[in-house]
Amino acid sequence: MSKLEQQAVLLDELDSKVRAAYAKRGETITVAALVGSGEAQCADCRDVGWLSFDVPVGDTNFGKVTACHCRTRRQADRMMHAIAGDTTRRYSFQAWRPSLNPIMEPAFVAAVEWATGNAVPWLVVIGPPGCGKSHLALSAVREHVAAGRTAAYYTAGQWLGLQKAAIGDESLREQAGTAYERVMYSQVVVIDDLGMQSDSAYNLERLEEILVHRFQQGAMTMLTMNTPRVSDRVASRFTDKTMCKMVLCNTAKDVRGSL
Repeated sequence: MSKLEQQAVLLDELDSKVRAAYAKRGETITVAALVGSGEAQCADCRDVGWLSFDVPVGDTNFGKVTACHCRTRRQADRMMHAIAGDTTRRYSFQAWRPSLNPIMEPAFVAAVEWATGNAVPWLVVIGPPGCGKSHLALSAVREHVAAGRTAAYYTAGQWLGLQKAAIGDESLREQAGTAYERVMYSQVVVIDDLGMQSDSAYNLERLEEILVHRFQQGAMTMLTMNTPRVSDRVASRFTDKTMCKMVLCNTAKDVRGSL
């Protein structure tokens, strides 16, 4: 029996949740259905979404299955759509084109390290408009989501605008409250274009309170800015190298027209 057929046999014995998912599509889980027919998009699981462990009988992992990377990526795509909208599909580290803006290489490396948990909790990327900061920010969020972490992504203007609008519109208060809690308590938070917004001192203070809280908690946080226009209270945190890595890319070029 081939390895693929062995996987199919094991997958045929999955728990009721998986069987129910197939039943909703009007299918029955069989070896033929699991092995599939025709050309599969994923060569590892043949689009089943699950993999068995290639271990001998008696091993603690024998008979168990794990999610395939393609399933994890599909889940990440859905989560990213919910977090930041449909345009995020084109943003990933794999889609990064270093030749367009070589001076952004340190920022790219720092973002990858931060996204994979091999860095200090805070990352601050400063550079001019159009140099790729948002691409790196969204790519980093995607990796955290794929790893199963709760994440929130907002532009500073978007978040502050929602808080401001909710003051005069009761219908937005629940949405604004949710946004506040997400930025305060998510495992991973990215605030894009911080410092570009003009808002009331009250709302800016609320955002700064959140950032200070996250810093004190050592929570994973990434900020991007065109210029370091933040209060001394926040800026002073950037100098703590045990907690924050700051990458300056002030001479990077605007490459939006090259994409």
